[in-house]
Amino acid sequence: MFPQLARRAVQGDTDFLVNLTNDGWFGQSAEQWQQMAAAVFRAVENGVPLVRCCNNGITCWIDAHGRVREIFRDKTGSVYGEGALTIDLPLEKHSPTFYNRHGDWFGWGCLGFAVIALALKKLRR
Repeated sequence: MFPQLARRAVQGDTDFLVNLTNDGWFGQSAEQWQQMAAAVFRAVENGVPLVRCCNNGITCWIDAHGRVREIFRDKTGSVYGEGALTIDLPLEKHSPTFYNRHGDWFGWGCLGFAVIALALKKLRR
């Protein structure tokens, strides 16, 4: 959920991120899917695959481009059941992404640009 923590964890020799989580307190709701969507962002921001392991929720792996490659489902097709997921995770050399190198500078820069543009528009009136 926290981009800055994932960013700090990814160094030049990091092969993948692991997200161990207890989603049991959400019950069987859409919250697990929202948590998985946040994990997709962490994988893309840092350019590395992410393996997500949950006690109740979405156990899956996400590639470095944000594609959810495999999701665990039990015999009934539910993502909330008991079991395990075995995956073949391809480990590839990655180069640091812009976000991984510079953090939130792009976002703050966009905000600064918007504030300056708004101030100039107000001054012209």
